Amino acid sequence: MTLKIKMNNMKKITSLVSLAVSLVFMLTINLNAKAQENETKTEIYTVVDEMPLFPGGQTALDNYIRTNLQYPAEAKKYNKEGTVHCSFIIEPDGSVSNVNIIRKIGYGCDEEVVRIISSMPKWVPGKKNGKNVKVQMFLPINFSITR
Repeated sequence: MTLKIKMNNMKKITSLVSLAVSLVFMLTINLNAKAQENETKTEIYTVVDEMPLFPGGQTALDNYIRTNLQYPAEAKKYNKEGTVHCSFIIEPDGSVSNVNIIRKIGYGCDEEVVRIISSMPKWVPGKKNGKNVKVQMFLPINFSITR
C-alpha cells in the first residue's frame, strides 16, 4: 500500500514540475515578445518599408513651408540667406518630435525652422513590417530674400 501512495505522490510531483516548467516557458516567450515590441517602439529608423508622408504629399509640404515660413527680421536686416538643415522624428502616431538643427545659418533662421517644423500637422506615420514606427527625417529649408 505504501508503494502505491509513493507512486501517486511521484505522479503528482512530476505533474507539478511539468506544469511549472510549462509556465516558466510560456512566461519567457511572453517576456521576449514584450521586449521585442518595446524595442520596436523605441528604435528610430531612417529607412522603412513605408516612409512617413506629409498629409497631401511633397507638394503639400512645400506649400506648408512656403505659406508658414516667416523670414526673421534680423536675417532681413543683414540680408542673410542660406539653407538650414534639420532632422526630426515622425512618431508612430504621426506627430513630430525631437526637432534638431544640423546646419545653422543664424540670424533667427534656425529658431524659425524649429518653430515651423514643431507646428506641423500629424504625418502619415512610417511603417516597418506593417507596424507604425519612429522614423527620423531630414529636411533642408531654404531662406532666400526676394528682391
